[in-house]
Amino acid sequence: MQKNFTGNLSLTDRYYRSVPAHRQVPSDRVPGVPADPGRRLPAGPERRSNGHLRNDNPFRLVGTMTLNWAKLVCPGPNTEGPPGSWSNPPFDIPLGFSPATTPVDLAAYGGSQNITYTFSGLPNHVALGDLEVAYDLPLQREGLFEWGENGETGKWTRVFLTDSTPVGAQGIPWADFLEYTCRWAWGAAGASDLRVKMTRGMHYSNRCADRRLLYRYDYPRFAVLQADSTYQYFLGDLTRLLDLPSSAELDCNDFAAGLQLALSSHGTSAEVIVMSEDGTGGSTGFATNPLCQAGDDSTNLGNYYSFPFNYHMVTRSGGETFDTSSSYDFDTLGSPYQNPPTFWAEDPHWRSWVGGEDYGLVDDSLPIGSTITPLVPRPVIPISQVIAGPHP
Repeated sequence: MQKNFTGNLSLTDRYYRSVPAHRQVPSDRVPGVPADPGRRLPAGPERRSNGHLRNDNPFRLVGTMTLNWAKLVCPGPNTEGPPGSWSNPPFDIPLGFSPATTPVDLAAYGGSQNITYTFSGLPNHVALGDLEVAYDLPLQREGLFEWGENGETGKWTRVFLTDSTPVGAQGIPWADFLEYTCRWAWGAAGASDLRVKMTRGMHYSNRCADRRLLYRYDYPRFAVLQADSTYQYFLGDLTRLLDLPSSAELDCNDFAAGLQLALSSHGTSAEVIVMSEDGTGGSTGFATNPLCQAGDDSTNLGNYYSFPFNYHMVTRSGGETFDTSSSYDFDTLGSPYQNPPTFWAEDPHWRSWVGGEDYGLVDDSLPIGSTITPLVPRPVIPISQVIAGPHP
């Protein structure tokens, strides 16, 4: 039986790795999820699926289609086991469905029938999972009394519930990226909630226990700056690493542009901005206030350090800034924070002077570089192209 959802976007580009040979990956390309085109659906509690039955036999077939159960099998939250061991075991969301039974009558030589099912109980927020269904379809050949046994128990398709219709640069393999952006932003409903949950989820590798993102400031690995001051983002390289049970190292360019792509895949526009004294990320350096890099335990104050930077890249959306690469020990007013910044105003994010102390990104009290002053407007680096193939 062929299946399709109404109002969905079939993610056919998830087959892009089958050719050419250098893009091939094992069929088990994500944790326990075989390669599958999947379906991108706007989040909502109820969705319709169209089933198509066809009979190519030289005789008529009649019977009854009976659905026994339906569920969405989802990745669970990250759970710490023995020290240093993490997992995110799946959990089931039972789904309602109707109709439970449908008479089937298929004419010989290509007779077909469409059945529309309504599945209810889907999350009304960003989520993902395998839609699994069990059904029976005993069919009787016209003129005979024997019944054939037909049916299926198992996965129908991979479902990605997004906050809204994707915007911006959505090139192959943006559908593969949904496997992770839907994990990071799990539970988000609405653009404001999405910005917070995506920033923190990407920072903490939400629902990706053994596929962690690590911030290691060095050089861009995926967001490669071009001569025209735009990024080419090698998203295929990033998803290939994320598909492996290991960690992927990113610098601030990779995180900031990656967050832009992640938000865009759920319908929220964003951009990457340069934070530096001269606006170019050039030779004028500065020292940061204490930061904890993504991939390290932000609840452990021993993981916060001051870093010598020439510049730092962050994401701007809705006029405010977000930094998924780092947790900040204090917020811009000097209160304990220990999270990645969300909805920070640009100038205090750069540097905030409160009670005789520096907060935000820059600690001007440390003897690196010259006096730091705000720079407005800050340069924007757009993403001009998303690349599926490997970095040359």
